[in-house]
Amino acid sequence: MSKVPFLELEKLRYGRDRASNIIHQLSLNIGQQERIGLVGESGCGKSTLLKLILGVIQAQSGQIHCEGEPIRIKPWRPMNHYRKLVQYIPQDPHTALPPQQTVAKLLSEPVKRLKLGTPNTQVLQRAIEQVELPHAVLTQKASELSGGQAQRVALARALIIKPKFLLADEPTSGLDLPLREQIKGLLHQVCSENHMGLLVVTHDISMVSGLCERMLVMQQGHIIEDRLTEEALRTPNNIYTQRLLEAVPTIHANTWHSPS
Repeated sequence: MSKVPFLELEKLRYGRDRASNIIHQLSLNIGQQERIGLVGESGCGKSTLLKLILGVIQAQSGQIHCEGEPIRIKPWRPMNHYRKLVQYIPQDPHTALPPQQTVAKLLSEPVKRLKLGTPNTQVLQRAIEQVELPHAVLTQKASELSGGQAQRVALARALIIKPKFLLADEPTSGLDLPLREQIKGLLHQVCSENHMGLLVVTHDISMVSGLCERMLVMQQGHIIEDRLTEEALRTPNNIYTQRLLEAVPTIHANTWHSPS
């Protein structure tokens, strides 16, 4: 693993004013190919932190570095270099994918936008194969996809760029248990095969178990626990973490297995 973190967050602060900060002086290092789960209750700042890392919003103070270089958010200048390294998987792909576009067009669009050429049929088919969908789905419109299919297409859309890191915001939200397990397994598989890092934001600790080797717990804009997943599940340091674990009775330390 490189000595230089892939992502380095330094004292990020975000909020309307000092009295209502959503993110409070948050610092965090993420290593190359590291898989991290960020958990916490709704409203604790998880999705806001994801938007800061993605560059959708800008912190009032603090700095983000990627591979040692500062990320400067300038609305009038595309962040193409950063987008080639870091790709996003939305919480609700049905709202993020234009409904009348075919899957083939949806996959081609980010490649063209980032000036990586025009993907041929073989490239598109490979992208779909990675997320275990049939080639026939390429001709379907986004509006014709099921929830599970749409999430897989959103993942394929990120993977076709060949990024180094994925940011996933509640990637199994709204899916039933079998589909949640399938998406979790698929994320594990594609990250391993493509040597990618992952930060998955979720309120579901079972999503983190078996997928991420490191777990962060967020409360009111602060990271209050940052430990190996196995350790955090077995012996949580914080009472808030313990309450989160108690709310998921099926998760127990001895059910955790290494994501390697």
